[in-house]
Amino acid sequence: MPGRAPCVPRALEPFRCPQLQRLLATPLSRSSIVLGKAAGACVRALVQAVLLLAVLAIAGIGVRWTFTGVIGTLVMLTLGTAAFACMSMLLAAVIKERERFMGVGQLIMMPLFFASSALYPLAIMPAWLRAVARVNPLTYEVQGLRQMLVGVGGAGVLWLDFLVVGSFFAVMLAAATRAYPKAIL
Repeated sequence: MPGRAPCVPRALEPFRCPQLQRLLATPLSRSSIVLGKAAGACVRALVQAVLLLAVLAIAGIGVRWTFTGVIGTLVMLTLGTAAFACMSMLLAAVIKERERFMGVGQLIMMPLFFASSALYPLAIMPAWLRAVARVNPLTYEVQGLRQMLVGVGGAGVLWLDFLVVGSFFAVMLAAATRAYPKAIL
């Protein structure tokens, strides 16, 4: 097939980039590689969050500016970002073509977003959508962020929000680590 490296099996085509090949050839564990990629996504998200918080402060938008609230928000954001980054790595390990990966990623993320409390409070959702939102980890992340920054959350408890998002991260980390490819030699 034209455009394909002859020494790379078809199943490993997305992993033929030299940087990833070098990374996979190192003695690092797969969990270290996955955690490193998730940490990179977290750094980008934290920079964006700090910039957004600075804009909120300059604009004088009413946010609860408590130390624990801002730090808790950044921790919740980091957990959620790491979890969804691991989910993305899991999808990339399973789906080999870039176009399919992008489509399936959107197919998963859009329902998660719309079935969370990001747009509408749980109280005004229909019963069937509320049931879906209750098992959606994004709902707990949004509720926790709202409660810490604005003081208005859902009916949830903050420790439960952290527990659900942290558990989602742990499950996605384990799944992505297990699905990540072995070294390409």
